[in-house]
Amino acid sequence: TATTTTLSCVSAPVTYIVTIKPKPVLTVSGNNSVCSGVTGNVNLTLTNSLGSGGATWTWNRDLLSGITPNTSSGVSSAIGETLTNSTSSSIQVSYMATTTTAGCISSPQTFILTIKPKPNIQSASLSICSSNPIVFSPVNDADNIVPTSTLYSWSVPTSSSLSGMTAGNAQSAFGQTLTNTSGSDQNITYTLTPNSAGCIGSSFAVTANIKFEPTPQISGSQSICSGEAVQLFVNGGATYAWTPNMNINATFIENPTVSPTSTTTYSVLVTGSNGCSTSRSVAVNINTNPTITNIPSSVQSVCSGGTYSFTPITSSGASYEWTRENNGAYSSNVTNGSSAITNTLVNELQGPTTVAYNFNLINTTTGCVNAQTLNVTVYPLPS
Repeated sequence: TATTTTLSCVSAPVTYIVTIKPKPVLTVSGNNSVCSGVTGNVNLTLTNSLGSGGATWTWNRDLLSGITPNTSSGVSSAIGETLTNSTSSSIQVSYMATTTTAGCISSPQTFILTIKPKPNIQSASLSICSSNPIVFSPVNDADNIVPTSTLYSWSVPTSSSLSGMTAGNAQSAFGQTLTNTSGSDQNITYTLTPNSAGCIGSSFAVTANIKFEPTPQISGSQSICSGEAVQLFVNGGATYAWTPNMNINATFIENPTVSPTSTTTYSVLVTGSNGCSTSRSVAVNINTNPTITNIPSSVQSVCSGGTYSFTPITSSGASYEWTRENNGAYSSNVTNGSSAITNTLVNELQGPTTVAYNFNLINTTTGCVNAQTLNVTVYPLPS
């Protein structure tokens, strides 16, 4: 109500009515985080605080790299669309909206919606030798969307030729150790389901070719006498590599000959035509040859007509026989035997002569033999 006054004269009062319309308040509600590519994954509701009667709405979404479709806008109280995140990281999408009632526009509201990536992985094929661990961990690249911390689950496929299959649940990588006992290469297919922060991607296949490892047999005498050689035999492969490269005639053949000077273990890496390898080993033991341990280091001597005596002491398990070479001296005693020597030696020559006692030894346990000689000089008596 208002009046005006001029020269003390007051006007009649005038009343002016102003209507103050309420300003609506906009509320946006819905999930704050959704998975990429799920039909209708965006489902937001716009609420006008003054009610829906006579209310209008406007909303829009800006362009973001990695999000399709590119942009959108609308004039309804519900925002519904399907957004796809083509990257391996979460992307935040901003929706900006207002509502109007009786010409009064609300303050704009921004709603941040996180679009989580969904794994999208191509099927893969692997090839590995039997009993070796399989590890398959997909990587993010041009062909695969692999968000960080993606987990994998799989069930156990059936196979009559392979063993070692196990199921996996929420594993950071696919892993198995399979054994192929069939005698030929075998394929097996696993179906994996990826999951990233609750966003489940399409299942994909991992086909593993489990190559058969050779099963060689190694043979050859495991005990030989010192100084002897033995041939080793192996089969079941395409190529062979023997170690160590010591006292062996060749290292890349199937059946080498070895002549170790001490007990030695020889190993062979047998590789099949499919590239898979298996090792085998054999120890070649060296049995020492029998010896007479007390043969004098210097030449023995007697005067003609004197008696020479020698009692051999042999290494363990050895027996011996001996024969005598006269070389100009003679004896009325025996010229051979298998026990101690006691000979009266006579030299009728003008100068000294040598009598040789030749020993043939055998170890009755190992069969190893040896030969040793004991020389005795017989001096003539002075005239």
